[in-house]
Amino acid sequence: MQVENFLEAIRSIVPKDYGKPGDYRDGEGFLVCGNCHTRKETLFNIPKMGDRPAEVIIVPCACECANAAWEVKYSGFLAQQRKSYIEQLRREGMMDPVYDRNSFERDDGRNPDALLVCVQYVEKWNKMLEDNVGLLLYGSVGTGKTFFAGCIANALTEKLVSVGATSLPKLIGRLQTYQEERMRLLSMLEQYDFLILDDLGAERDTSFAAEQTYLVIDTRYRVRKPLIITTNMSLEELHTPQTTAQERIYDRVLEMCPIKVKLAGESKRKAMGTHKESDALRSLWWDKNEV
Repeated sequence: MQVENFLEAIRSIVPKDYGKPGDYRDGEGFLVCGNCHTRKETLFNIPKMGDRPAEVIIVPCACECANAAWEVKYSGFLAQQRKSYIEQLRREGMMDPVYDRNSFERDDGRNPDALLVCVQYVEKWNKMLEDNVGLLLYGSVGTGKTFFAGCIANALTEKLVSVGATSLPKLIGRLQTYQEERMRLLSMLEQYDFLILDDLGAERDTSFAAEQTYLVIDTRYRVRKPLIITTNMSLEELHTPQTTAQERIYDRVLEMCPIKVKLAGESKRKAMGTHKESDALRSLWWDKNEV
C-alpha cells in the first residue's frame, strides 16, 4: 500500500497539460518545446520496492527557454532581495544620516592619495577584516574625513558588509543611560563587521567620556574587528597624550589603525558655504532685476 501511495504521489506532481501550442513529439516520444527545440520531458527511475519491480516513468522538465526565463525571474528576485538587505543594513548601521549621501564618485579630487587608499581599503576588505586592520583619517576641520569614512561605509554595505557609523560624541551621549541600554549599545557595536567612529577628540573632556571612549574602542579590539577613526587631532597630539586616560585611548587607536591618512586643504564646508552665499546673493540680484 505504501508503494502505491508513493507512486500515486509521484504521478500527481506531473501536470496533465504542460504542453503549449507549437510543441511536438520527437522520435522517441518525448515532448519538445516548439520555441527552443529542447525536451520538456525526461525519464524518472522509480527503484524496486518490496515485491514491486522497478519502473521508469516520463515526467516533465524545463526546456532551455523555460530555464532562461526562470533565471531572469530569479535573478530579479535576488536583486530585489539584495537591495532590501542593503537598505536594512543601512537602517541598522548608519546611526547618523550624514553618511548616507557619500560615495567615491562624488569626490572633488582635493585629496587623490586619500581617495586611492580608501578605494584600495574597500577592494582589499577581506584581507583587512582577516588581519583586523583599521584606518585613521586625520586632518583639520572640513577636509573630508567624514566624507571618506562615509564612502567606505557605503561601498562596504554594497558588498553586504554590516557597517556601523556614528559620531563618537553622539555615541558617548547615548551611552549616558541606564546599564541595560548601555550594554545593548555596546553589544551592537561589537557585532558590526566594520565600525566608524567619527570625531575622536571632540567628545567632552570628562572621566565618563574617556572611560566610555576607551570601552568602545577596546570592545572592537577584543573581538578583532576593524574600525575607522576620524579626528581633527594631529599625529603628534595622538603620540603625546596629556593624561593617562588619553594615553590608554590613543595608544589603542594607533595600534588598531596602522593605516594613517592625512587629509589637507581648505575646509570643504567653508568653500561650500561661500558658494552657497554667492548663489543666494546672485538669486536675490536676479530677482531684483526681474522685478
